[in-house]
Amino acid sequence: LDLHLVYRTRVTQRNRAGLCGVEECGPHPGYECSLCRGHFCDPHLADRMYPFPEGRVVVDRPASVCSHCWDRRKVWRRR
Repeated sequence: LDLHLVYRTRVTQRNRAGLCGVEECGPHPGYECSLCRGHFCDPHLADRMYPFPEGRVVVDRPASVCSHCWDRRKVWRRR
């Protein structure tokens, strides 16, 4: 959790400066991660099928997800 919070803080700082959430990238983030809500440029988000809870079932829906959130998806998923 601590690593994720540090990541979110840094993405927020970069976004406030008008930059993509990825450290090596520049300006003009135009897309939002469906999970962390950080803003990124197109190359740093991927459209993927992601499981979202809907009532008592889990439904796979398309979502734009940054690589940080995608790599940690098993940590956040309910069992």
